[in-house]
Amino acid sequence: MATAMRQAGEAAREFGEMMAEFAQAASDGKITRSEAERVLPEVQHVLTMVTMLRDSIEAVTVPDDTAFGIPRLV
Repeated sequence: MATAMRQAGEAAREFGEMMAEFAQAASDGKITRSEAERVLPEVQHVLTMVTMLRDSIEAVTVPDDTAFGIPRLV
């Protein structure tokens, strides 16, 4: 679970940085090719981080009828 929480924080930070880059690139109402080439790798990086976060959440997910990963006997 700690890994997923760390990844969530990193993904949020990276998303903020990517949005700042995008806002700067789009500030004049258009995005040039050179601006896109600078921003798009950041977008891909954020997508990769979110995918890793999703995978980590899936890895620690247990069925609703378990407690601490141990099936309930009721």
